Amino acid sequence: MQIIKALFIALLFFFALTFCLQNVDEVTLRYYGLVEDVQAPLFIVVLASVFLGIVIGLVGGGLTIIRLRLQLNKQQREAKALRTELGSLKGEEGSEP
Repeated sequence: MQIIKALFIALLFFFALTFCLQNVDEVTLRYYGLVEDVQAPLFIVVLASVFLGIVIGLVGGGLTIIRLRLQLNKQQREAKALRTELGSLKGEEGSEP
């Protein structure tokens, strides 16, 4: 499995390297008056977009994980309280004649 992973990473690196070497043409970036006439190589624009998408995905996934952990902790506290209550009720039932 490690060989397959290493091979995949090597192929990904090779693809990224050849992509960068083939797309060195300058492109002009504009964004509704916030960014005007910025010149950058095409491969930088594409790679920056990919990395920005990865960061947005990680942040979104991280927020989901945090929300789910908080929900899990709340439910674990509720389950513990219910177990304690059940134990006390069983104890009361056992003390009656």
